[in-house]
Amino acid sequence: MPIRWAHLACGLSVLAAGGCTADRPDPAPSFDLGPYVHVWSTRGGNLSISEDYSAELGYVYGPCVPADPESPECSEMAKLRLRVDGGRLLGTVVEDTVTRYGEGLLPSGFDGGGVVERVGNTYVIAFHQGRPNVLQLSRTDGQPGGHIYCGDEAAAATGVCA
Repeated sequence: MPIRWAHLACGLSVLAAGGCTADRPDPAPSFDLGPYVHVWSTRGGNLSISEDYSAELGYVYGPCVPADPESPECSEMAKLRLRVDGGRLLGTVVEDTVTRYGEGLLPSGFDGGGVVERVGNTYVIAFHQGRPNVLQLSRTDGQPGGHIYCGDEAAAATGVCA
């Protein structure tokens, strides 16, 4: 059984009526999301950004139970809601699901200690050092976290994508 943390911004009556409009931000008319829409990759994970201002972060890490080096790897999938604020693209984690990699069931003893994301984590999403094929996610709260993701055309010569 996967562990799921979900942000519920709307009542059930709104969901039954066709979805929560609060989760669909109005895009800034002067912001061009096009260059960000892509499936970006990093070692052990990926970031998929969609035209509808949604994104998904996927990670594989392990062992699932840090105290047991023989436990299997975990797979984590975080859903983000994107918005533009002050000319910056921001992504906030609205849901996070952790499962046992490739099987779905978590091993006994899993306590969430290795979980990468938490509902509410917010990131600035920007091109790393102006490189159009390298994205960087940086936490807005100053806490450690964030990653660099590479596009298809990012060469190993950038010193970032290998």
